[in-house]
Amino acid sequence: MCNLRIRDIREDRDLTQSDIADLLNTTKQQYSKYERFEHELPIRHLNTLADYYNVSTDYILGKTNDKTPPAEREKKTEQKAPAFSLAEALRSMFLERKGREPNQQELIILKKFAETFIDGMKK
Repeated sequence: MCNLRIRDIREDRDLTQSDIADLLNTTKQQYSKYERFEHELPIRHLNTLADYYNVSTDYILGKTNDKTPPAEREKKTEQKAPAFSLAEALRSMFLERKGREPNQQELIILKKFAETFIDGMKK
């Protein structure tokens, strides 16, 4: 399936085999053999193509239909992560363990304890 993917991607971008051969510092004939699966595509070329086309190596290899490179997938995941404050986390933990909402004084004590604990970890 790899041979079909690299050819499809190249053709979708209106590139020639010579264009990609130049990118990979190889000959048109050698690159043609990769597309026809007569020779195995070296990992260094796989990585170069993934970077050049801005797709994942798994996409090129036919393991996924998701073209998104891993770095961009991680960014999307990070952006989707819900942001919450330390106070919200402490309130939630208190509620779970005590079965009631903490009062303001308890939240202040918990926050100071957590900050002291975290500061101690940095040293």
